Amino acid sequence: EVEREQEAFLSVGGWWDVFVVTCQGLMAQGPSHFPQLMHLVCCAYCVRRFDSPAIEKRFLIFAASICFLLRDYSTSFTFLRQLCLKFPGLMVSWNLLSCLPADNRMQKFVLRLFFKQTSNPLLMRLHANYSHTNSNYKLALNQYQMAYEESSEDYLLCLCIAVVYLSMANQKHTVYRSTNALVSQAIGFLHKYQRLRGECQEVLYNQGRAFHQLGVLHMACHFYKQVLVTEPENRDASCYLSSDLRPEAAFNLALIYASSKNRHLALHILNKFCRI
Repeated sequence: EVEREQEAFLSVGGWWDVFVVTCQGLMAQGPSHFPQLMHLVCCAYCVRRFDSPAIEKRFLIFAASICFLLRDYSTSFTFLRQLCLKFPGLMVSWNLLSCLPADNRMQKFVLRLFFKQTSNPLLMRLHANYSHTNSNYKLALNQYQMAYEESSEDYLLCLCIAVVYLSMANQKHTVYRSTNALVSQAIGFLHKYQRLRGECQEVLYNQGRAFHQLGVLHMACHFYKQVLVTEPENRDASCYLSSDLRPEAAFNLALIYASSKNRHLALHILNKFCRI
């Protein structure tokens, strides 16, 4: 009877709107109110009123996003795990999961799901990312290649494969002949990545970073200098600085100049592009 009276007083959608507005208000109050915000989210998770599939999906996305913004990655993973299991086709849940710092619990969760759904391209890429992070390059390359067979025109996948080849080429136990073959494969995938992605700061910086890692410094300088004269793609003022790669390119270029004993030019680059 109490639930019926509450339902007559305010609908489920109304309660959801109240919850969202309250969370936004606590978020706007600053870090001092973050504990109350977390307490509200955890309490709302136990409310049976949000058990309907439509409300539950919105709540899990909202709760996982709030915990992620508050840097409570463990609680965020708890919500994301349920979101991935109940709504496996929801892309935002996989995107958030890939942004979380990888720990043993998360890697085991992805591995268990991957064994159950070996043809899932999202799990395949996540498993490959974790394998690459753990320096298991052969397994990562195998998973990336399987995903590449399904989506050969994905520029991000080409970049990931190139990075794995570069990592394998820089291993100490790799023999000279194998190194040449690995570097050739990496450069080939980098060229395909450039063709699919187009000419932009991101592509130029990644190419410079690849040659920098290989020790081909004159090519790295060439691409870093191109980054310095290229404007970022996103001109939105809110994320202009975060998407601008010129400070990173200038810092790496200064490291190259400093290693060649050209300290004056290194300081000039830092003062021009890396000054706040």
